[in-house]
Amino acid sequence: MNPDSKWKIGDYVITYRPDGHPDTILFRQVKSIGDQSMLHLLNQKHEDLPLTKQDKVWGKVVRLREKL
Repeated sequence: MNPDSKWKIGDYVITYRPDGHPDTILFRQVKSIGDQSMLHLLNQKHEDLPLTKQDKVWGKVVRLREKL
């Protein structure tokens, strides 16, 4: 994760949601629906969440590794 890197639509980010129960840290992809930025969960069983002003994007994920 790189906290200094600017994120954009399509990037994967680490986000802190203070309104979660308990306070929630999320790994999500940022997507756009209309003019709203959404936090897209990779598991399709759950709905996307709107990215709100209360949410804190801690940083953009700059490298993903897959176990082979």
